Amino acid sequence: MPTTARIHLQLSRLEHGEDPYAARLGAQVVRRAFEDGRVADAAITWDDALLNDLAACQRPRPDAEAQGRVGQRLRAMWMELGFAEDEAVIRRGEPVELVLAFAAAELYALPWELVRIEPSGLTLADLPSVSLVWRWPGVSPAPRSPGLRPRLLFAWSAAGGRVPVEEQRALWSAGYGGAIVELANAGLGALGELLVSARAQAPFTHVVILAHGGAQAGVQGLRLEDGFADGAALQRALGAHAPSLDAVVLLSCDAAADPTPGGVLMSPAMALHRGGEAGGIRAVIGPRTPLSVLGARALSAALLPRLISAGPARALREARAALRDQGYQRDAAALCLLAPPEPERSEAPLARHNLPFPRNPDFVGYEAERAAVLAQLSPGKPTAITGLAGVGKTQLALEIASDALQSRALVLWIDASGDNLVAAMAALADDPLQLGLPTTVSAVERARAARRALEEAGPSLLVVDHLIDGDGLQEQLPRAGDCAVLLTTRRADLPRAQSVPLGGLGREESLRLLTRGEPLPPNEQAAAETLCEALGDLPLAIDLAGRSHHPPTALLARLTTRGALEVLDRARAADPELRELSLQTLFESGLAPLSAEDPVDQLALNLYRVAGWFGPERLPPALLIGAAVYIGADDPLDIEDAVERLIGLGFLRRDRDGALSMHRLVAACARREDGDRARKAALESLRALCEATPTDELALLALSRLEEHLVMASANAQANDPERALIVPLRLAQVLNLLAIPKRARAVTEAALALAKSAQWQANLRHEHGASLRMLGEYTLAVAESEQAVTLMVEAKAPPGELAAALHDLGWSHVALGQLAEARGRFEQALDLHEALADDKPAVEVCKDLFALGRVALNEGRYDEALTSLTRSLEIIVALVPQGEHPQRARTLRELGVCRRLRGELLEAEALLAEAEARFARIFGADHVERALTLNELAGIRQALGDLAGAERLAQEALVALVAYAGTPWHLDVATARYQLAVILRQRGDLAGAQNQVEQALDAATRAGGQRHLIVPVLVHELGVLALGAGEPAKGVPYVERALALWRALHGGEVHPDYAAGLHTLGSLKRALGDLPGARAALTESLRLKTQLYGDVPHPDRAATLNNLGAVLLKLGELEEARRHFLMCLAMETALYGGRDNANVAMSAVNLAQVERVLGAHVAARDRLRAAAATLERTLGAEHPTTVAVNGLLPTFEAAAAAAAPANP
Repeated sequence: MPTTARIHLQLSRLEHGEDPYAARLGAQVVRRAFEDGRVADAAITWDDALLNDLAACQRPRPDAEAQGRVGQRLRAMWMELGFAEDEAVIRRGEPVELVLAFAAAELYALPWELVRIEPSGLTLADLPSVSLVWRWPGVSPAPRSPGLRPRLLFAWSAAGGRVPVEEQRALWSAGYGGAIVELANAGLGALGELLVSARAQAPFTHVVILAHGGAQAGVQGLRLEDGFADGAALQRALGAHAPSLDAVVLLSCDAAADPTPGGVLMSPAMALHRGGEAGGIRAVIGPRTPLSVLGARALSAALLPRLISAGPARALREARAALRDQGYQRDAAALCLLAPPEPERSEAPLARHNLPFPRNPDFVGYEAERAAVLAQLSPGKPTAITGLAGVGKTQLALEIASDALQSRALVLWIDASGDNLVAAMAALADDPLQLGLPTTVSAVERARAARRALEEAGPSLLVVDHLIDGDGLQEQLPRAGDCAVLLTTRRADLPRAQSVPLGGLGREESLRLLTRGEPLPPNEQAAAETLCEALGDLPLAIDLAGRSHHPPTALLARLTTRGALEVLDRARAADPELRELSLQTLFESGLAPLSAEDPVDQLALNLYRVAGWFGPERLPPALLIGAAVYIGADDPLDIEDAVERLIGLGFLRRDRDGALSMHRLVAACARREDGDRARKAALESLRALCEATPTDELALLALSRLEEHLVMASANAQANDPERALIVPLRLAQVLNLLAIPKRARAVTEAALALAKSAQWQANLRHEHGASLRMLGEYTLAVAESEQAVTLMVEAKAPPGELAAALHDLGWSHVALGQLAEARGRFEQALDLHEALADDKPAVEVCKDLFALGRVALNEGRYDEALTSLTRSLEIIVALVPQGEHPQRARTLRELGVCRRLRGELLEAEALLAEAEARFARIFGADHVERALTLNELAGIRQALGDLAGAERLAQEALVALVAYAGTPWHLDVATARYQLAVILRQRGDLAGAQNQVEQALDAATRAGGQRHLIVPVLVHELGVLALGAGEPAKGVPYVERALALWRALHGGEVHPDYAAGLHTLGSLKRALGDLPGARAALTESLRLKTQLYGDVPHPDRAATLNNLGAVLLKLGELEEARRHFLMCLAMETALYGGRDNANVAMSAVNLAQVERVLGAHVAARDRLRAAAATLERTLGAEHPTTVAVNGLLPTFEAAAAAAAPANP
């Protein structure tokens, strides 16, 4: 593994160095001091060109040319300072830490990360091998307070504007790994008070501040609730707490523009880095310039899981890499780590000891458990580190004992694995205690003498390693004096001992142990994580894998084909020090206390083997009981006692909610014994549970907690198993499809189909297989598979409910292909069957059929019919599940929201979609496809209501989630999301970005659904709209005419909302081409169709056509008629948008103002135009082409109003 090289760039001013904290701009000479005593000088001029380029680099969208110029200028200066030898080190591609230490404040303003490395042309920010560390010369880290547990203070303030607190809170809560305290609406005073109050009891080790940055009187800082806090104020509040603080993280999104170089966060970060009188804060992480909202979220998601385990430096290096991989290059480049050098190790005299091993340099993790042991470790009552073999009990005890050498007079260690604690204690009397006892003294007396010596020795620690039995423990161990006792044992039921259980490493710690802290190539990273997962993050197993000469990809391939235990056995056999160490032997030795004569012990042994087939995930006791009954147990008390004995021996763990679990490697060992009998018992228990589980989504969600057990049983199914056992893979596939994991569901059903013999089981499995194919975007195959399932069910005379479910799913496959008539027929057949089965009591299945018919009606443009079906569907599900959550309720709310939007009821639609999104998040979590689809619809509402920035954020989030779900860009849901994003980008003025999204969407739609899919004409139409926006109306007409022809064919006529929208666009194109009569005809027909479809009520589509028709009438000189159309449009939009800022309303006001000016109402026209321009600036931004064009009209309107003022006061 490569080691990390370190490059020091230590600079100071050659002149005027007396005040390094004050920035000096102008011509100056800087000097570099090399570690070997050499120096080099170079000149830098802070001229207007440099300052302007620095300002351009700090914009939300930095100027690439300015970045290039600054990078070249810094490279030239650095060359004079010896960059050639630094560049040679960087070119090697090995890990490099570049330490930037400047005794001149202004040098920290320079973006050194923009320097390019030749000949690659990549900047330092682009190179994953290079880590930049900023440091103020002479700053030393504060001595770390001992025994601290990880504790985070998350402080946020929206004083400078909205901050994404909900997203950040969720990320920190999920990923941090320690206690978290939130300080909402934080001011500097409240922040300081909380830090002081926590210092005495539980100091904070990490502080995160989320706020807006900015500048005041040229000073940089953060905007908090009690005012502006500059670097000095932040230093005063946090500097005194440097001994406990491992890291301070500053997050600032969308901060105000700052004309001074260096952005808004470097100065406060540097002040915090310097710390207080006690010394510098060990790490300060923050961006030189404000992060984007998405970048801040990506940073937190990547940083959090690593912050405690890997430490700030490595955590930030890996977070930067994650940001670059996700496309947030600017945010990755802006991130800074400010850290003083590591302190020298203490040379204090060590305690007298007999530790059997040297400290393990590769030890990682268990920080929280170490803190818990230290908190409990005291004289009088032993503290036990518990856990299964290989989990790291001895290694953690060795770490604690090694630390104790600095603080205790005596540290002793005994090995209690021989089951003779008296003999182990007696041996201490001779060495190292050297009590000088005669050889005739018995072992019992020697043990007592050793115990008394420990009680009288002063501060001391006794480690009892590998304790097997707790009998007589209290009599042998010190009971008085200042001697603490630390035990390691597999026994979770040890009497009269405080226990700290070890359950395995965190994933980041496992990776560090596997790689010995060295970076992995990108192609090995994913394999390493999967390998750690497969080994259950067990330290001994990870250590064995890390000693292998094979890379993670090769080890994972071996593990997949041979199994974990054999791979690990081969790894230990290759190491002479480890040949006697076998996981199988270690685990089985823990079974030794089980007696062959005790029937409960024998039942425990059988349950151990059965649990191996259920491991490693949570194991409800009911499954074990069912398996125990299968193998002949009939006494519930015996079963309960047997389970308790396995828990006491450490083979099973019980969670707080009563669920049991077994480590995956223990399970692998257990499966090696008496395999088939235990497998059949486990399978029978699962089969009975699956048969008792209905197919309702709530029941399947409950069953999803046993997903891993279902996977185990399905993977180990055999051809000679009873066919009824196929219920297990069938339920697993249903669970996986519900959880939006169709690729795995498809594999499960395909494997089960190979074992299915009867038509009934073939039909059931093909039904679910078709659902997986549909979710994967393979719609034609899905229709064929579902049709075959229906045919088989009819032949096998399947129960009506199963046939109805298959018909229902077949209908959805037809919808995906745009075959609406066929879909309607299938849904109506399913509804008839379900209503016949319901016995006058509405069922969830009826609700789903009505929902499906409502979706078909929406696609057909029958909005009233859709509203009726969806409303009835919602009423049924609310009646069935009046309280609590159900996925179908959330789906119906979403489609009602879509229906309300299409009917023009935007505010009602927004409320429905927001409720649906919240319900999906609670049911499935934030990453589920159902939530992503809902976010996409919500983005459309926000766009219609004028919140384009919010709409784009939601659309981007939905697109990312849908691509991840689909696993391919060629999916109809992805195409729909790209279309939604394109519409938003077009309205924001980013025509190139919109064009790119539409072209990708059209490619995906035609690949997935064919040329006649419903979304294809929508996308073709959007190309026409984009051509109009780009000033190329002649190019847009063929697109729109093609879309109109497709809509006529798909919908069987012209009375459809899509066709009316196409006519509207055609009218706009003809107007742009100067064909005013043609434009008038197209727009008039569009308005007629929309009025026929929606009625004579406010609707955004009607309003848009009224507006465009008014513009044509204005061009034709029909001023009063144009004014009437604009007034109708404005009144309709005001009613629709509820008085909110909206770009559409503003543009209608602009058109009305132009008519009023022509009619001579100059003052009213000017006032209306002013208000419209202000609205456009708030909604679209000052630089949007539409805003610029409207602002360009203002001088003419102002002049006309001024001239008319005397006549119209």
